[in-house]
Amino acid sequence: MIRTVLLILLGSLHLAVMAQLGATRYFDTWRFNDSLLIAFDGVNPPVLDPMSQPTLSGNAQLSMCDPYTGELLFTVDFEKILDGQGNLLPSGLLPTSLCSAALPHPGNSDLYYIFTSNYDSLFYSVFDRTLNGGLGGIVPGQRLIPLWVVLSGVTAFTNTEGTRHTLIGHENGTDRFVMFHVTALNGLETTPISETAGPVIAGWCAPGWIKTSASSHRIAMIHPENEERISVYDLDRNTAQLTHAFTYHWRDSLASFEFAPEADLLYISDNNDSDGSLYQLDISTSDTALISASELRLDVGPNGQLGFRPILQLAPNGILYYYYDVPVVSPSLDHIQAILYPDVSGPGCTVDIDAMDMQQPWGIWRWWPWVFWPRYNFVSVPELSSVPQAKAYPMPMSDQGCLVIEQGIPDRVEWSDYLGRIARIQTAVRYQDGWSLDGQGLPSGSYTVRAVDDGTMLGVARVQVAGE
Repeated sequence: MIRTVLLILLGSLHLAVMAQLGATRYFDTWRFNDSLLIAFDGVNPPVLDPMSQPTLSGNAQLSMCDPYTGELLFTVDFEKILDGQGNLLPSGLLPTSLCSAALPHPGNSDLYYIFTSNYDSLFYSVFDRTLNGGLGGIVPGQRLIPLWVVLSGVTAFTNTEGTRHTLIGHENGTDRFVMFHVTALNGLETTPISETAGPVIAGWCAPGWIKTSASSHRIAMIHPENEERISVYDLDRNTAQLTHAFTYHWRDSLASFEFAPEADLLYISDNNDSDGSLYQLDISTSDTALISASELRLDVGPNGQLGFRPILQLAPNGILYYYYDVPVVSPSLDHIQAILYPDVSGPGCTVDIDAMDMQQPWGIWRWWPWVFWPRYNFVSVPELSSVPQAKAYPMPMSDQGCLVIEQGIPDRVEWSDYLGRIARIQTAVRYQDGWSLDGQGLPSGSYTVRAVDDGTMLGVARVQVAGE
């Protein structure tokens, strides 16, 4: 069902997505532990499939998708690898405690490295999607190969060109990070590089306690043995250099966090059983006093009878979704909540407590699938600094807005979502003091728009769309 829906939605966009080097859709379909599927495509509102008669159900920790279509390839469900239909794959039993990550081979679109852990050791297995009649499977002789020991938690990032993915983990009880590159030429390079940065951190990370920002220039980690602390690091994703920016002390133990797409804002939730709630912090500065002064409470917590411990995850559509780990009443029992404009500072970020109806109640022992952002920059950081900056208004916009450029006459206006996928190409039309921006039908989220004349960029701007 979900495959058919996705192929229909994406048929007209296939060529445009192909132009993005296939490095932007690996995490577009999420399988949840209660056999719920949510599919994103960068253009349409998310497609939800409650799977009323699932073949298997469990605590899905990671879902990997085809980089061009977003079709689900496999799910890692604790000790099992399931194919896109939810069936156990041959050699798909991995007797380790949890799945830590999975990285695609940037030089071979059929191969994926699955990293699993038993807390004391990190292992990898190689998944080949051509095996088992195209449903995929573990390559014989490349299953549960020991890689490293004693990592508190891992996340990942990708270089600007999309030719190298990097698994980065924090070594338990030290101030050291180790990194394993997966390159187009060599695949997984099992000899790591290391960086020391920040304080000594001990303990084991719960799911989602170490993350890379979607902008790929920051990493953050909750301290497992001092859960009221979170350390934030600046990252150069091309040189793989890491620098400690600050360590922030919250007043209660933290339950979850997430970066806004541009990583100037941080969203946190805490474990306070009487008043656990959701907050926005401005981390454009490393001054922790200023960060504290920026604190903004966003949800109503138990006083509004929703629940406790919001658990957060940024989605491919640029919306930050969350659910209550301890739901109290509807809508927290059967809805996913959302921050619609996470890059907007203050109340304008907009909380929606009915963002997505799951069509079924939540189960227990659930969490978001592991996600990182292997994006290829459609508008790269160098372009943003060198191309003339345009202005867009109103902000956020809904059906129509205006793009003002300094000079030139564009022949078209190109839209991309914040992962770099082309969302819309429109003919340039005069509007007010600039050029028309047609946001009608686009889902809410962050976009980059650029005015183009015969391949030359005349101006670029970020926009927030308050769409459907």
